[in-house]
Amino acid sequence: MFDTDLGSPAYHMLKLPKVAVLVGRTMGIPDSGEIWYLLDKRFQIPPTLIESTTLTPRELQRYTVIIMADGVPNLTKSSESALKEWVANGGTLIASGKAHAWMNQSGICSIKTVDASFKEDSTAYRMYAEQSEANAGNAISGVILNCTLDPSHPVGWGFDQTVIPVIKDNNIIFKKDANPYASPLRYTSDPVLSGFLSVKNKGLLQNTPTMFAKPYGLGAVIVFADDMNFRSYWFGTSKLFLNAVFFGECLKKENYNY
Repeated sequence: MFDTDLGSPAYHMLKLPKVAVLVGRTMGIPDSGEIWYLLDKRFQIPPTLIESTTLTPRELQRYTVIIMADGVPNLTKSSESALKEWVANGGTLIASGKAHAWMNQSGICSIKTVDASFKEDSTAYRMYAEQSEANAGNAISGVILNCTLDPSHPVGWGFDQTVIPVIKDNNIIFKKDANPYASPLRYTSDPVLSGFLSVKNKGLLQNTPTMFAKPYGLGAVIVFADDMNFRSYWFGTSKLFLNAVFFGECLKKENYNY
């Protein structure tokens, strides 16, 4: 179904990515460290770590892929404008976790989320000692969920199976995008594989996107709701992340027509 002949325009010439990871006090320290370790130690492609407050327009031109992990980068207005221009001119921007908020507010990638915050029943009285337990019951703090993967998508390259397990340890839930091709990974209708997930959160998560992958100008943006490199040992989804690094350029408008 997805076969193509040698010499077909469906093939793209890939170049070794030049990767930078935005770090700093507002970024996810564990997540950034996992990415650093994955690229540097496992694949011998050492990324450059850039303090987000020091990012300059000139510095951007050295890289083809920039990653922001689980945090909102503290960028100046000129740096934010330069980063958007860098993507529009052909760069690949990858974000995960809380970094989706920056992607949305910057206008690079419109992302709507489901309100998964905990709301107590204000009409009832509760014991003080039950407060922490009630809050914990609503949290998504380490559950393994089944996701449906589109193996025809560049981010799904090399996968034979269409269902893969993902670790989720946050309450970030994306709403479906208007673009039907932009969500190659999504939670299944019955996602819980292992761990605890409240009935409410299960209902909120069912069939929602785990990620978005879209062109932006001549470049591409890829946004993951979850940590694809969880503690540097969840190898299945690390492959998805690496596909985003290597094949993100296949999403650019001139290559991927949607």
